[in-house]
Amino acid sequence: MCPSRFAQDALIALLIGVFVGFPAASPSAHELKVINEQAFYPEGPLWADGKLYYAEMSKDRIMSWDGVSNVVFWQGAGCGPTTIAKSMTGFYIFCHLGNRIHEVSAIAHPIRTI
Repeated sequence: MCPSRFAQDALIALLIGVFVGFPAASPSAHELKVINEQAFYPEGPLWADGKLYYAEMSKDRIMSWDGVSNVVFWQGAGCGPTTIAKSMTGFYIFCHLGNRIHEVSAIAHPIRTI
């Protein structure tokens, strides 16, 4: 199944360090805004709970952007995360390099490792 055109545009924009108007983040869906000029190979964007989450594989971390600032949401040595997804209790973080999945709470406290 192919991702929607909006999802494709958002991912492409994120990969080049540009943000394409997510819901409630911008008055115009066509407005472009740089959200993190220092991003390290961002991928796997997720819009959840009013924030944009994205993986930075080379930095072993998940970043979040609340419409104002970028902060490290989660970090784990040797993980190499490529994606973050919603779970019933918080989030799943998929570690490409670490060959594991971390389940964390909504505030990034560890729940379990698969």
